[in-house]
Amino acid sequence: MQRKPYPEWSWSPSRHVLFEECRRKYYYHYYASHNGWFRDAPPLARQAYQLKQMTNLHLVFGEAMHKMAEAALMQMHQSGRVMDAEDIVRRVRNLLNQAYTDSLDVEAWKELPKQRTMLHEMYYGGQLPTRTIETIKARIPILADRFLNSFSVHQFREDAGVRLMELERLNTILLADTNVYVKLDVMFRQDDQYIIVD
Repeated sequence: MQRKPYPEWSWSPSRHVLFEECRRKYYYHYYASHNGWFRDAPPLARQAYQLKQMTNLHLVFGEAMHKMAEAALMQMHQSGRVMDAEDIVRRVRNLLNQAYTDSLDVEAWKELPKQRTMLHEMYYGGQLPTRTIETIKARIPILADRFLNSFSVHQFREDAGVRLMELERLNTILLADTNVYVKLDVMFRQDDQYIIVD
């Protein structure tokens, strides 16, 4: 992998939000951490890159639900089979358990911070808050049911005229010499209308 002195200049909604939230945080996230994935990177770049990869239990939960929604839609698209709520719950729990297991090994995470998960709660507190765990456990089956019974999923399953156009694909356009990135959760086409679900 070739080293570049600076990251490519680009724009995305998440990058814009971070810039507006805190300029220092933006700097560490995009510039101080740049090239920090190289093992011989300067200590500041290496640490900034590691900390940039850190997440928390709520974010991992949201990402897990997101992945299962994507997997369920892809399965419906490819085979017509609908993933059941129990399967979604089981898979989400497995992803959460894997995040916890990864977080037990700080040194392995420091070596490969992009490939392993480190939970903020484990890194700084050494354990997961019991109340947070119970809240998330209770929400998993509720959200699985809500997803499977949502209008969008129902429409996709039942209406033969609805076609999946795009699912979690990173797109870019060049605007005023700036790469603009956007990733739609899902886009359907129904007759002559495009439906974007986020």
